[in-house]
Amino acid sequence: MTIAFFGNGLASITWVFVSLIAPKHLVGLIGGVFNLMGGLSAVIVPVVIGALVDKDDFSPALFLLGASQ
Repeated sequence: MTIAFFGNGLASITWVFVSLIAPKHLVGLIGGVFNLMGGLSAVIVPVVIGALVDKDDFSPALFLLGASQ
């Protein structure tokens, strides 16, 4: 799973869409907001997983990760 997430990040094609869709004078702003959303997910997801884990049962957290893909 770690290798799959690494490959997904390495081959991320979503930045191409930022430069294609955004108006030329707003590429920096839209790219920054795009990066902010990615950074927020890196903060929020571990907190949510920590709240879902009950003692040694990681089933709800794994279900959340599977459903989000």
